[in-house]
Amino acid sequence: RFATQRNLVVELADMMSGAWTPHRYSSASLSDVRDCVVANNGQSMYAVNGNTEQILSYVLNTPYDQSSAVLLYSYTLTNFGGSAVEGITINPDGDKILVCGREATPLDALVQQYNLSTPWDLTTVADGTEWLPSGMYQSDILNAVRWNGDGTKLFIIGRATGNVTTEIQSYYTSTPYSLAGMGTELSQLDVTDPGGGVEARTFEISDDGR
Repeated sequence: RFATQRNLVVELADMMSGAWTPHRYSSASLSDVRDCVVANNGQSMYAVNGNTEQILSYVLNTPYDQSSAVLLYSYTLTNFGGSAVEGITINPDGDKILVCGREATPLDALVQQYNLSTPWDLTTVADGTEWLPSGMYQSDILNAVRWNGDGTKLFIIGRATGNVTTEIQSYYTSTPYSLAGMGTELSQLDVTDPGGGVEARTFEISDDGR
């Protein structure tokens, strides 16, 4: 059923009559998917593919149903080093995409903003602000990035190369949903697995922030 063993399998579970019903989507274009996000209207999906270093956009013909996904466009990233694209998020208005990972040179943790002149349309993408988090060690790699509800705080999760400590860090921005005006680190949370067996790669923030 799947083109390769590592193809994307996205499952959205709908609660129906007390039972979870999974929906799956598989594509050969996503041979090394690292993260994906669904638009708040349920009609668009965006993913980052590691080994091709691309953002891919999909339309969901049935909202929130991955089995109805159709690939629309792919955009190749240029600021990340060797399969170091890890996380993606998009603001509620659909005109700003954030991608995180590791910079090509000098291998610093990197968050890159991409601006869409037409909301939700990846064909209108242009490079925006580049940001190197102040609280991360050099040679870190960031695995995921998320905004809070009003876009005034940015949360990231990452780990230093060769370091077993994994942290979620938060930063304030003076411009909601934008890397312009990013401040210094506000707080951090150590989410390292005490047993050393599992590395945290992603996280989510509830609507009320609690």
